[in-house]
Amino acid sequence: MSRIPNAIDSGRAQRPSSWWLATRLLLREWRSGDLNLLASALILAVMTVAITAFVADRLQKGMEQQAAQLMGGDLVIQSPRALPEDWLEDAKNQNLQAAPQLEFASMLASDNGFQLAAVKAISQGYPLKGELLIGQSADVLGQSSQGQIPLSGEVWVDLRLLSALGVTLGDEVEIGQKLFTVTRLIQQEPDRGGGFMSFNPRAMINLADVPATGVVQPGSRVTWRLMLAGALVDIERYKSSIKPRLESAHRLLDVREDRPSVGSALDRAQRYLQLTSIGAVILSGVAVALAAARFARRRVDSIAVLSGFGHSPRFVTGIYSRLLLSLGLVTALIGASLGYLLQSIAVSLFQSSLPVSLPPAGWQPWLLAMGTGQLLLLGFARAPLQQLQQVSPMRILRRDLVPASASSLSTYGLALFALVALVYWYSQDWRLTLWLSLGLIVVVVVSSLLTLGLLKLLHPLESKLPVKPRLALRSLYSHRKTALPQVLAFALVLLVVALVSIVRNDLLDSWQQQLPITAPNHFALNIQLHEQQAFEQALDQAEIKHSPLYPIVRARLTLINHQTALEQVPEKAREDNALQRELNLTWRSALPDDNKVVAGQWWPEDYQASPNALTPLSIEAALAERLGLSLGDHLVFELAGQKIEGVVHNLRTVNWDNFQPNFYVITPPKVLESMPQTLLASFYLAPEQRPQLAQLVRQFPSVSLLDIGQILQQVRQILQQVTLAIEVMLMFTLFCGVVLLLAAVKNSLDERLREGALYRTLGASGRMIRQIQGLEFVCLGLLSGVLAVLGSEITAFLLYRQLFDLDYSLSFTHWLLLPLISVAIITTAGLWGTKEVLKRPPLQVLRAR
Repeated sequence: MSRIPNAIDSGRAQRPSSWWLATRLLLREWRSGDLNLLASALILAVMTVAITAFVADRLQKGMEQQAAQLMGGDLVIQSPRALPEDWLEDAKNQNLQAAPQLEFASMLASDNGFQLAAVKAISQGYPLKGELLIGQSADVLGQSSQGQIPLSGEVWVDLRLLSALGVTLGDEVEIGQKLFTVTRLIQQEPDRGGGFMSFNPRAMINLADVPATGVVQPGSRVTWRLMLAGALVDIERYKSSIKPRLESAHRLLDVREDRPSVGSALDRAQRYLQLTSIGAVILSGVAVALAAARFARRRVDSIAVLSGFGHSPRFVTGIYSRLLLSLGLVTALIGASLGYLLQSIAVSLFQSSLPVSLPPAGWQPWLLAMGTGQLLLLGFARAPLQQLQQVSPMRILRRDLVPASASSLSTYGLALFALVALVYWYSQDWRLTLWLSLGLIVVVVVSSLLTLGLLKLLHPLESKLPVKPRLALRSLYSHRKTALPQVLAFALVLLVVALVSIVRNDLLDSWQQQLPITAPNHFALNIQLHEQQAFEQALDQAEIKHSPLYPIVRARLTLINHQTALEQVPEKAREDNALQRELNLTWRSALPDDNKVVAGQWWPEDYQASPNALTPLSIEAALAERLGLSLGDHLVFELAGQKIEGVVHNLRTVNWDNFQPNFYVITPPKVLESMPQTLLASFYLAPEQRPQLAQLVRQFPSVSLLDIGQILQQVRQILQQVTLAIEVMLMFTLFCGVVLLLAAVKNSLDERLREGALYRTLGASGRMIRQIQGLEFVCLGLLSGVLAVLGSEITAFLLYRQLFDLDYSLSFTHWLLLPLISVAIITTAGLWGTKEVLKRPPLQVLRAR
């Protein structure tokens, strides 16, 4: 027994403060080695959280920076009118780079013809992020503009416009009232948008040349964009200052709004990083809970003696609470520092595999890691300390710990509160907090009931088993109150690792399906009906894989429920782009792939329109939400003086991430066939087939060919970054899981030392003891594995439905492999972690007890 009571008792005469006693006690416990396991668990917990927090923070910032290259900056303000000059000045005063630009449609003329083009007028510094590739020829890869923009009187054009106008570099073209000299060929544009002007060929001029063209007049349909770039803190500060000044016509865009396909990938990746960080918190909580329970068990004798000297239980537990608080501060600093060091080493080792260099981590991971350590200690060490208040001096003779009484349930509620608070702190998402916490509570309750029920069910069968299995089962049953926390600990560790692995696999599969290697990289627009057969034959002869040709009718939404659309929609939607332009309508008998009806029903494939019936309309759900549309609403579209009247028949979601032809409005067949229409197709053009693109342009001059290959490549780079982030986090989670399994085994070492000493005293051989322990770990591993796979499937089901927007399917492979892996890992770790049982003399172990 330690000399702690003497130190405390001698201190009472001098009335020392409880903090002084706690410090003395901390130093004494540290020197005696009794704090080693708890301190190691706390350091491991904080280090685990710190590693995941630092890596997640750096990966998140790296992905955001990479994604910002797709829009040419970190933030964009978009408006149909010129933006106030002071907005630009404010941005510069807040240490931001700023580059205004103007985009409009205009007819370009040359000696050989005319062509409608999307003209972008840019200013110095464009692009702020990403690369604008320009060159002298389409056959030679261009070079980065490096901030260079067209000089006054110069125009840069893309290959489509060059071919359509029949000009070469050095020739002159006319834009409005001004002549421009073609000097460069645009090969890649970082912020090529998806609006109506993106379908037209591209021309770039200097922003200062716009007035001389005379094209832009009051009321002209134009798009002003103010591109901004800078440090994250400066961007956020500018965001906060500009939001109150935004009008309904203004749009504040980040990459998630400007590039929805990339934004959805980033959102899923961010949730995954949050999930792995939360997994690290759960693993850390398991480690701290086990270590704190062991620490409390070993303090029973000391508490009993201190109570005998007249100290109140509250005074004694108060001292130990201060001891743990001091220990928590020291271990939090050590763990966070080790986490920062290890993640720096890991990132430097993998730097060559990263698409871009990762930015340094901010201060938030330090706060997260150290705060997590304190909350874990408060939440998970409180219950064992609360139990110590009920230890009487007689307990030293009985040597058992008072079990949790009904009044101590609130103490365990504190552990749950700490866990829920940490989950929300990490995720800042109440839905993730709710569903993950609910999943864990269900898993813990079900696992506890199944474990105790199974042990009780197997207990009568012990007598029918051979000696070694009988002793293993008897040991588990007789120590079921300590076996249950072990099973829960093992199961939670395996659950977190399995859940992170399952989500990782399904996320990567969904992205690979979203962007396969042969995803369409070109769109063909404005195909006339008389060109349909010839165009399809040209693609087939060139062995170009293409989609069906979709009919398109372009019409403007004018009336909603017999009122003008602008009057009927919510005020914030009156500047919506869908009301400012014509929408693409098409007809389909079957629901398109990647579309899902969320309200109403799809029409039968053999639908026949009644003579006087309104046309049933299928509306994209997000558009309906923005415009305030619902089932049964009466809509009127106008096209060249003709009206299309219909009623909202169903609402459907559209997967805009698949780079396939998608539509806001769909009708049944034969309804729009008499309307003026064109055709749309998408196709995949392999790199070796690119020379055939120019032939298609010459053969079908009226067809607009939109090359999205560069956009696809940029999106794939983002997904590559996201994939690597997921792989790195999975690796750290696996490492932490294995380490914590070993810690859980070490936590039960005292009990196994005593049991092994008793077996050896009764004449059992070392081999027999190891076989009994091995069978015990096999049972623990099998039970933990089954509970882990059950819990991971339950939690994955909740998360998939509520957060990740993924289709859930039961994985039979996990049901087979995870229990086997669990048995192998826990048995191996258990036998390795308890090898000390045979090394210590039995007499020494029994005397220590």
